[in-house]
Amino acid sequence: MSTVLVWDLPTRVFHWLLAVSFFGAYVSGDADGYRTLHVLLGYTAAGLVPAAGARPLVALVLAGVVLAFWSGVFKAPGMRTNPGLIAALTQPDVDAQRVRRDERRERRRGAR
Repeated sequence: MSTVLVWDLPTRVFHWLLAVSFFGAYVSGDADGYRTLHVLLGYTAAGLVPAAGARPLVALVLAGVVLAFWSGVFKAPGMRTNPGLIAALTQPDVDAQRVRRDERRERRRGAR
């Protein structure tokens, strides 16, 4: 039997840091002599949350430009590669071009 790791090392470290800092801040919240530790752990937990929110944002925006953190998260069997938001916005809209072309053809047919 082989071990399959579901989460990569940075994700596991993040989760454990968040759990330990949250639990430590909760436990030290009522203790009078541990106010500095409580504040430090609270700021650590508060700083980890936006850092975790930035990771999917970077992966979404930069996936087509730079190799992002999550290379295979959005890939399922049969799905196309995620080009990223920047690449998707800079590529021409093929459907809109097709609609305009069809409208021009219809106008030409109506003019005959």
